[in-house]
Amino acid sequence: DAEKRARADFIIETDRGLMDAARQVAAIVAQLTGHEATSDRQDL
Repeated sequence: DAEKRARADFIIETDRGLMDAARQVAAIVAQLTGHEATSDRQDL
């Protein structure tokens, strides 16, 4: 695990629930695209 984390460009912590994972993905996409991170989905 530590070796994989060291090589990873992005890490999504999945132990915090689906809504938090969605926020993390939105932040990664925002970083990659240069847009503001938004994850206001209520259906997750």
